[in-house]
Amino acid sequence: MKKTIIACSIIILAGCSTVKTTYVAPESEAGKACVAQCHKQQSQCIQKQNELANNAYNQCLQEADAKAKQCEMKAQADYEACLKYSSTPAACMKSTCFKQQCFENVDTSACASAFDACFQSCGGRIVQEEVK
Repeated sequence: MKKTIIACSIIILAGCSTVKTTYVAPESEAGKACVAQCHKQQSQCIQKQNELANNAYNQCLQEADAKAKQCEMKAQADYEACLKYSSTPAACMKSTCFKQQCFENVDTSACASAFDACFQSCGGRIVQEEVK
């Protein structure tokens, strides 16, 4: 609750503003063709980033499954050993295992930066203005 109040206070003090970005395309045909290539490269970059994120997500799932199975096997073995050697079996408890959560995070910021650089090298302009 305190953090929320502090965050809201900071937002109020800072004022609410956003940055509006406008892309002004080059007027020449060569410039327009160049920008079309920039869009193509950006699409390929985003597709690659999506694939990388998907691969990392799938690897995380596989590792999480393997770790959870290993934990379950150890918990069962420990529980059985406790039952075998304990004079009071009621004191034996099976450990609880938790499976790691995996998230698919796609970072396309490099694609956006590369597009902006390409767009400008084609003669386009990027205009940013603060809007309150």
